[in-house]
Amino acid sequence: MCKLTAKNSLIARNGTHYEIEGLASPIMNRQSKLVGTVIIFRDVTKARRMARKLSWQANHDPLTKLYNRRKFEEHAVQAINDSHLHQSHHSLCYLDLDRFKVVNDTCGHAAGDKLLQQVTALLKTRIRSADIFARLGGDEFGIIFDRCSVEMALDCANELRRLIEDFRFIWQDKVFRIGISIGLVEIKPTTGQLSHLLNSADAACYVAKQQGGNYVHLCHEQDLVVVQQQGERQWIEK
Repeated sequence: MCKLTAKNSLIARNGTHYEIEGLASPIMNRQSKLVGTVIIFRDVTKARRMARKLSWQANHDPLTKLYNRRKFEEHAVQAINDSHLHQSHHSLCYLDLDRFKVVNDTCGHAAGDKLLQQVTALLKTRIRSADIFARLGGDEFGIIFDRCSVEMALDCANELRRLIEDFRFIWQDKVFRIGISIGLVEIKPTTGQLSHLLNSADAACYVAKQQGGNYVHLCHEQDLVVVQQQGERQWIEK
């Protein structure tokens, strides 16, 4: 005997939940009067579980469990649209770990992965649930501060910078001091296309790196020009 719940699932006597799809068909007599109903249930537990798993994998980074770049860019577009419609302000950060390559080269990729996980957990303690936190690839992260002025976001970014500055990564008998370079850009009613927004944040992060790392740089229009003139790396080509 099973109990039917309001969420299209059945609960067996042993407490097991089965997700179902139902189809109801009326039974009519010769006078076209309803005399009964045939209900057919189909167990879709495995199919829905697989669909949820695939959906999660499409939107998340498997190592850190954060949103991935695709989902981050999707939220960035939503923030731009919200700013246009409601004259609201948000802020977007690109974050790049300093001296991450030293850990990878010295201790191997397992240590690098562990470092990324620890940094993720540390940063999450200072990021609001309303904000969007993502791993963009490698040792790069992104944050969208929801309904946050650029002045407030600058304070938040510096708090995150200090948090990483005080952090020590320990692997076996080695202790590493890392840092983080952060590029910050405002999302406002005049913000244009997503590509320009991301390029601006990327350029600001690059400028922060050029300052020696462990630095927060607020994007200026000249930043893109400087980076393009120098022709450095592939920051603008992503």
